[in-house]
Amino acid sequence: MMNKDLLQVALGYELEHGAPLMPVEALASELDLRLSPLALGLLRLRVLHDALRALQDQLKKDVRALIKRRLQELLEAHGEASRPTDAAAAAAATAATAAAADGLPASDATAADGSEPKVVDGGETVKPAKKIMDQLRELSLDGFEAVMAGVVAPLMVLLRRAAAIHTALKKALAASLAMSVTRHADGGEEEEEDAAGAYAKQVEQQSAETLQAVCELAHERYARLLKVTQRSHARPPLHCLCFVSPPRPGPPGSCQQVRKEVHTKLPLTLFVRVNRVAVEFIRDVQHLCGQPCHALGTELQQHANAFLDATHAEAARKLEAIVEVEQWKQVRHCSHHIGVGLGLG
Repeated sequence: MMNKDLLQVALGYELEHGAPLMPVEALASELDLRLSPLALGLLRLRVLHDALRALQDQLKKDVRALIKRRLQELLEAHGEASRPTDAAAAAAATAATAAAADGLPASDATAADGSEPKVVDGGETVKPAKKIMDQLRELSLDGFEAVMAGVVAPLMVLLRRAAAIHTALKKALAASLAMSVTRHADGGEEEEEDAAGAYAKQVEQQSAETLQAVCELAHERYARLLKVTQRSHARPPLHCLCFVSPPRPGPPGSCQQVRKEVHTKLPLTLFVRVNRVAVEFIRDVQHLCGQPCHALGTELQQHANAFLDATHAEAARKLEAIVEVEQWKQVRHCSHHIGVGLGLG
């Protein structure tokens, strides 16, 4: 029962009702007031480590669910904003009517984005819903930044709550250790006090590892969104400048649109802008957990290396094209100039 109470106080919601749609900022004073007595009680029973293990699992579950839910909401909103106008819809309906008049089934018509429409009961033609990663790959730079900002903002609220929980537990454990030292000085049982102090230090280390694990998970999810590598059969949008050949022949319009490859084609100023946003996220998370997280930093380094390689390859290609079109003509030189040149050699 105390384990459940500690979880609900730490998470800020009742487990039966599930996590809220948007996480709520944790108040340090409230956590100190309500979490410390529960933590001290579980500490005396030597079962606080079980509660921390359950807390870590629930926090990681909330991080995964929050990122997935926010992606779905933001991508759906972005799709509605970019939905074709009435004129475009009328043109699509006219094309479908013309295809039907030519004797072609509606299922053979190709959608505007290259996806294959499906026919449901009643003869209505609908396009299959795209997966989240497919939609994320096809976003423009501004759309991608807007989606990431909408994901990072509530994610940081959840990470700040995890940091506040760790701080509250450290205060409670420090108070417990101080009481143990006082009792030991007053002539209490030495072995029991030493065991209690060792257990408190073990639990404090476990609490720090819980915060580190949650922050690492946030880094991994952010890095995964930067390297979307699944194959897409949809026709690439006009803003996508990268076409990566698939390993084997596929239908027309199939390509592998990778966020990293898209970002390497950006101008230097835009690439720095995208990189700076991720670096700020790394700095903020490291400030919360106090330890560096490497997943996102490694992915950003790979992005920088790919950008330098792409820039160098483009510069070399331009230079080669200039050399190929440049015309060389033979010019006569007087003997005086030839002598000067031989003298310098």
